[in-house]
Amino acid sequence: MTRRPLDEIMLGGAAIAAAPRRPLDEIMGGREEIPDWAAARPKRPLDEIMGETAEPSLPGATVGKGLRRGTANTLGGKADVLAMNTAEIEHARDNMALEDIWGSNSLTQVEKAALIRAAQGDGGALEDMLQGRARMEGRLRRAADAADPGEYAPRKTAAGRFGQAIVENMPYTLMGLAENAPLALLGPAGAAIGGVMSAANEAQTERADVYNELKRRGMGHEEAYRQSDPVNWQNMAALSASNIAENLLTFAGNRIMPGAGRIARIAGTLAGDALMEGAEEGVQKLVSDKALGDKTGLKELLYEAGIGAASGALFGAGGMAADRIVNGRQEPVTAAGNVTDAEADSQSQSPTEGQSTARVRQI
Repeated sequence: MTRRPLDEIMLGGAAIAAAPRRPLDEIMGGREEIPDWAAARPKRPLDEIMGETAEPSLPGATVGKGLRRGTANTLGGKADVLAMNTAEIEHARDNMALEDIWGSNSLTQVEKAALIRAAQGDGGALEDMLQGRARMEGRLRRAADAADPGEYAPRKTAAGRFGQAIVENMPYTLMGLAENAPLALLGPAGAAIGGVMSAANEAQTERADVYNELKRRGMGHEEAYRQSDPVNWQNMAALSASNIAENLLTFAGNRIMPGAGRIARIAGTLAGDALMEGAEEGVQKLVSDKALGDKTGLKELLYEAGIGAASGALFGAGGMAADRIVNGRQEPVTAAGNVTDAEADSQSQSPTEGQSTARVRQI
C-alpha cells in the first residue's frame, strides 16, 4: 500500500487539484486595496526622516575618533590664526606705507618695529619673525594631521550626532581650561586676567574661521581680513566679561560664595558655566553669520548653544577639580556659625579640646 499525503486522504486528489491555493489573508477576508499614493511612496528609514544617515562606505564614529578629530581641529585652528596674521604682516610689508603700518590696529608693536626696520633697509628681524612663524605653523599642521582620524560616518540619530559634536568639542574646552588655570588658580585677580586672555584667543579663532570662509568664497586677503575684523572685537566685547565671570565662579567659587554649602556651590558653578558658555556660543554664531552675510536659523542657534552649555559644564567640573587639587578646601566658617566641610573633616580626624582635656585628667 502506497502512502498518500494527508490532504489527499481528507479531500481527495481531484479536489486538491481543482481547488486553487489562496493565501491566508484572502481566506480571512480579502486583501485591502493599497492606495496609489502609498504604493508610489518609497520607504524611508527613521534616521533618514530625522536628518542625516550614516554613510555605509565609511567607518563608524566612536568617542576616540571624536576626541582625535577635536584635537586636530583645535590645533588646526591655532595654525589658522597664525597663518592669517602672518599673511597680514606680509601684506603690510608689500603694500602699506610706514604711517599706515604705525597706525595699524591689527599689528603688534613688535611686528610694527620689524616692518619699519625692514622698510629702512634692515630686514633681518622681520625675516627671522616670518621664518619662526612658518616653523610654528608647520609644527601645528603636522600635529593636527597626526591627530586626525580621517573621515568617518556620522551618528545615525540626531541625539547621537549631538553627542558626537560634544565629544569633538571636548579637546578645545580642555585646552582652554589648561590656558586659564595657571593664572586663575592664583586668585580672583588671576582669574580676571585669564578671562581676558582666553577671550582674546577665542576671538582670534572665530575671526580666522570667518576669514578662511571668506577666502574660500573668493575674496582676497585684504578684503577678507577687513571684513572679518568686526568678528574679533565683537567677540572680545562679548566674551571678556563672561569669561571673567566663568573663571571667578569656577576657580574662586569657594571664596566668592562662602555661605553656600558644598553641593549647592558645585551645582551653581556647573549651571552658571553651562548657561554662560551656551550664551557665548550663541552670540559667536550670530556674529560670524553676520560677517559672512548668512542667515542664522533658530535650530542652528540652539544647536550651538547646546554644545556650548555642555562644554561649559565640562569646563566648570575640570576647573573645580584643579582648584581643589591646588588650593584645597578654603571654606571659612559662615556668618551664622555653621561648620564647613573642611572643619567637619578636621574634627572627624582629630579629638576636640574637651576630649583632649578629659584624657589628660584620666591620666
